[in-house]
Amino acid sequence: MAPFTPGGGTDVVGRTLIMGMQSLLGQSLIIDNKPGAGTVIGTDIVAKALPDDYTLLLTTSAVAINDSLVDRRCDGERGPSFVHSRARVSCLHAAAS
Repeated sequence: MAPFTPGGGTDVVGRTLIMGMQSLLGQSLIIDNKPGAGTVIGTDIVAKALPDDYTLLLTTSAVAINDSLVDRRCDGERGPSFVHSRARVSCLHAAAS
């Protein structure tokens, strides 16, 4: 699950990662983009998913900020857990003055 629009930076990184994961796992994987509410909609779907190890969240540091603002109603035992930081992306914004 990617809580961002298709074609954005996170989606591109996710699709690149999935190609390698499909080779390793020997099965097809998909990215389900669920954008909206500053990543809250997609993240909430993952937080409430069954703990079957088939649902992963591909997100950015936005999830750390949103977790402090939104009550996802997850108990500590089945709540989401951090798997791995796979990509570091820096951004430079420039504006004409």
